[in-house]
Amino acid sequence: MIKKYILNIFVLAFSIVQAQEFSIREMPNLINVQYSSVAFADVNGDGNADLLLCGADGGYALRSSLYLNDGQGNFSLSDNPDLMVIREGAAAFADIDGDGDQDLLITGITEVVTPAGNYGTRVKLYRNNGTGLFSEIANPGLEAVSQSAVLFQDIDNDGDVDLLMAGQGGGAGTTNLYVNDGSGNFTLANANIPAKINLIYATIAMADIDNDGDPDLLLTGMDGSDNQIRMALYKNNGSGVFTKVNNPGIEPIFTGGAVFEDVDNDGDMDLMMMGADPLYAKVAKLYLNDGSGNFTLKANTPFIGAQYGDVKFAEVNNDGLKDVLITGYRNPNMRADLYINNGNAEFTMATDMPFIGMNNSAFAFADVDNDADMDLVIAGQNSPLGTLTKLYINQTNMLSVANPQMATVKLYPNPTHHSINVEIPVGTMVEKIEVYDNLGKLVVQQQSGQTLSVEKLPTALYMAVIYTDKGILRQKIAKY
Repeated sequence: MIKKYILNIFVLAFSIVQAQEFSIREMPNLINVQYSSVAFADVNGDGNADLLLCGADGGYALRSSLYLNDGQGNFSLSDNPDLMVIREGAAAFADIDGDGDQDLLITGITEVVTPAGNYGTRVKLYRNNGTGLFSEIANPGLEAVSQSAVLFQDIDNDGDVDLLMAGQGGGAGTTNLYVNDGSGNFTLANANIPAKINLIYATIAMADIDNDGDPDLLLTGMDGSDNQIRMALYKNNGSGVFTKVNNPGIEPIFTGGAVFEDVDNDGDMDLMMMGADPLYAKVAKLYLNDGSGNFTLKANTPFIGAQYGDVKFAEVNNDGLKDVLITGYRNPNMRADLYINNGNAEFTMATDMPFIGMNNSAFAFADVDNDADMDLVIAGQNSPLGTLTKLYINQTNMLSVANPQMATVKLYPNPTHHSINVEIPVGTMVEKIEVYDNLGKLVVQQQSGQTLSVEKLPTALYMAVIYTDKGILRQKIAKY
C-alpha cells in the first residue's frame, strides 16, 4: 500500500491557476437514480474514495449500490450483502464505534409491506468490518425518517460522532438528536435542544459559527405540524446543549440545502442556503458571518435559486477559495450551476461546464482519481434525458511556478507515520497549514509552525496546503 502512495505523491506549488475544466467519464455500471442520496467514503481502507448511490431508477424501482474505487476513478460494484434500498431519504458514513473505519446509516422510503401499501419508512445502521463489508446492527434505537436529512457530528466534544436526523417520521415531521456512547450505541437526547422544531423536507447544517470551539446547529424545512416553512439557529454551550438564537436574520427554506463555509477567508463560517422560501419562490442566498455568529445577507450575488436539489462547496480550481455548486429545479429548467469564488465572497458563474441539470437530485465531491483536485458525481432526473447518474472528472490546468521560492519548500519524511517537517526558505513565514482528505474535508489545521502532526489520521493520501507570506504550496502526503 505504501509503495502505491509513494508512486502517487507529487508536488503542486503554483500561485497562478487557469480556469477549471470538467469532463464526463462514462460509467455504465453506475445505477441511474433520482430522489437520490450520494455519498463518498473510503470503506475498505485503501485510501480511495468509494461511492454509495441510493434512489429510484428510471422504472421507479428502489436501489442502493456501493461501488469500490480502484484509485483512478473507476468504480466496480462491491461484494456487500444487499443494503436497504430507498428513495426520498438520506445516507451517511461515519466511524460510529471508533475502530477506524466508516460505518453507514440509511433511512428513507423502502419496499416493505405495510397496512397502507408496499412502501414504508425504515432506518438501518450498518457496522463496517474494516474491509468494506457491512452488517446490520439490530435495533439501533433510531426513528426512521423520509424526506429527510441526517448528519453525524461530535456535538459534545467527547471524541465520538453523535447523530441528528430530521424528516417525515410516524406520520409527522420529526427532529431527533442521538448521543453516542463511543461504541456506536445511540441514546435519544432531544432535551438538549429545548426549542427544537420538527421538520419534513429537512436540512441540517452544523459549524462553529461563533469561534468558541464547538459545533452550532441550523435546522430548516417544513414544520410537520402546520406546514409552515421554518428555520432555527442554535448555539452549542460546548457540552452538546443548544440554545436558540433569537431573530438570526436568516430566511427559512425547504426542499433544498444549507451549508456553512468560510467563503471570504476571514476565519469564520459563512452560510449558503438554497431551496423554496415561505412564498415558494426558488432562492439561493449567501449570508456572511461577523465572527460572532451574526449573519448578514450579501446583496447582488449571481446565484440562481432552485429547489429539489442541493448546495455544496469545494475548491475546484486549487486557488485556496471555496467554490459552490447548486443543483435543482427552477421552472422550466433543471439546474447544475458552478460558481467560482473570486475572493472577498464575490462569485462568478462558470461557463461551458458539461454538467447536466438535475431535479430530485443529490451530489458529492471527492478526489476520485487521486490527482489533487475535486471530482463530482451528480444523480437525479432530467427532462427529457430521464434518470441519470454522471461522474465528472476535474481536469484543472495548473500553470508553472510564479514564485521560485515556493518550489524550494520541502515536506519530509513523506510517507510518514507521525509528523512531517516543513522546511521553508530563509525569510519566508508559514502563516497556516491545512490538511484535507480526498473528500475535501479539512482534517488538520494549525497556525504557523514547521512541524505538522498527522499521527491521529487514518492511513491514506492527503493534501497538505501550506500558506506562507510568499504564496501557497500544495503537496500530496501519505500517512501509513
